[in-house]
Amino acid sequence: MQFDKTSSWYDNVIVTAVRADSNISINARAVPDDKDDYFVNEVKFDQPGRWKIRTESPEFGIGSAVPTLYVDAVNIVGEMFDPGSMTIEAGTTVRFSNGDVIKHEVAFADTRIDDSGILEPGDTFDVTFPDTGEFVFVYGPHPGMSGRIIVE
Repeated sequence: MQFDKTSSWYDNVIVTAVRADSNISINARAVPDDKDDYFVNEVKFDQPGRWKIRTESPEFGIGSAVPTLYVDAVNIVGEMFDPGSMTIEAGTTVRFSNGDVIKHEVAFADTRIDDSGILEPGDTFDVTFPDTGEFVFVYGPHPGMSGRIIVE
């Protein structure tokens, strides 16, 4: 649900992500990057939540913790956002997913945040909220289709 890429010179780095509230874990071993002479770990978060991240290099016997990653999602289905309201921590990325059979858009009242543009069915739109505050979003053609994200 979220993507970022960090290259490594080593092929034996293992990234482990553990979901804090359920102990579900995801492991990813470094693989060669197609474009560069580096190695990358790709971790796909298939569900929202707070993920504790740790990297390990067994060959060198070292590891490091990475700050907790927050992955949250808002699904667009019918004429509603689900959930319609959420509270998150600053720095969290929220993925808006159009799970409907028609096009939708996510438009923010706050001009500091870009709107999604038209989202085809199945499309996603990610927004990172670095600052605290309340952020209201709407889909204009459907009256009452709105939501809010409170960033603490």
